[in-house]
Amino acid sequence: MFNIKNIYFLLSFAFIKSALIAQTVTLTTIADITNVLNESSGITYIAPNRLYTHNDSGGNDEIYELDTLGNLIRTIAINSANNSDWEDITQDDLGNMYIGDFGNNNNDRTNLRIYKIPSPSTFSGNSVTANLIEFNYPDQTQFPPFPAKRNFDVEGFVWYNDSLFLFSKNRTAPFNGYCKMYKIPDLPGTHAAILCDSIFICGDSQANCWVTSAAISTDKSHLALLGDNKIWWFSCYNDAKFFKGAMAIITLSSYTQKEGITFKNNHDVYITDELSIIDNSGGKLYKADLNNYLEMPYVSINLDTIICDNCNLSVDSFIGALSWSNGMFGPSITPEYTGWYTVSAKNLNNCIVTDSVYISYLQGLPNEKINGPFIAIIDASQNNISGILKNMNESNCVIQLTDLSGKIIFNKYIATAQNNQAFAMEVNISKGIYLMYVISNQYHKTYKIVIAK
Repeated sequence: MFNIKNIYFLLSFAFIKSALIAQTVTLTTIADITNVLNESSGITYIAPNRLYTHNDSGGNDEIYELDTLGNLIRTIAINSANNSDWEDITQDDLGNMYIGDFGNNNNDRTNLRIYKIPSPSTFSGNSVTANLIEFNYPDQTQFPPFPAKRNFDVEGFVWYNDSLFLFSKNRTAPFNGYCKMYKIPDLPGTHAAILCDSIFICGDSQANCWVTSAAISTDKSHLALLGDNKIWWFSCYNDAKFFKGAMAIITLSSYTQKEGITFKNNHDVYITDELSIIDNSGGKLYKADLNNYLEMPYVSINLDTIICDNCNLSVDSFIGALSWSNGMFGPSITPEYTGWYTVSAKNLNNCIVTDSVYISYLQGLPNEKINGPFIAIIDASQNNISGILKNMNESNCVIQLTDLSGKIIFNKYIATAQNNQAFAMEVNISKGIYLMYVISNQYHKTYKIVIAK
């Protein structure tokens, strides 16, 4: 076995979607917040320990500041605003808050709005005047549309890089299971929402597949869409192409009318639900740790075993479930052919990272007569490779030297080859492993040349 490092190594990261997995996360109840509001329909967090929420349609035109124990700290009236159907609240990197008045149960609204206010930490009073962002969906031409087209209700949105991204609450009949994503600028004025993407998230009933809130992690690398008993979790995306990343489903430990979700950091989330008039459930503030979904996969092939004779190809460290391109799943495999081998690690969030390596799997050649021409190397250095071509029974052949990538370094055609014919190659190469070929009409033999001086 050769112990050679950094001979030929290719590392590639490929983030792709794969089959969904479901993991259950237990919610920890922090407080009953029905003394403040009974229809918490959105929530956002401001460090170090403040939460802001609001009531659903018909509630007062105000937001409520809570501490992380659920105690009411402050009530802020939003001037020049009307709670027609407030559904979610989010904030940008400067602390400006956005209140989404875009609930559209019947898919017939033509007055969709978002109210923008400065961060409550920048003013001390109990009221603030909002700037108005108005928008419409260019792909909606009927109010309401036919039942099969009713996917213009929204209850969740997030801010990302100067834009607001809205996620639809699908009300189609028959239900098609798709969530649409729209984009509008974060600036006051009237805007046409751009339909960016859509994704099939659920094939169950509407009630089990509705998106009721959205949140993005502090580092912007994870997007969470909330449902009554689950979170659709997106990561491994580029830019704001959330739906092009990996998606996993996190099952929550309770089934209530959950309407608000926000990140405290990159792994802790707060969730609120509405108080049920049927069984008096809900009306709570919860917390959950989703740290397992933030642990990114990692895999690295042991560099000592890239080029080898009769050896194992091993992964020296990894996070996630392993799989090899040859169908094996353990941390080590025995190469069986010359070519590319790929190992992948997948984490709970369905993110996949891969590491690939090219194996030159060649047996040592005994220095004795065998069928067909073969080479006996006399000298091999960085400047010269010489030897004797033996057992020639053909009139011509080609001697070729390449590196491990296949790049030709030396190519010599011998028109009238003879048995025991000497040859010499003047080269300028580095220390390492090279491949030498003897090619004739009947034979194609490969030799491994080790340059050690």
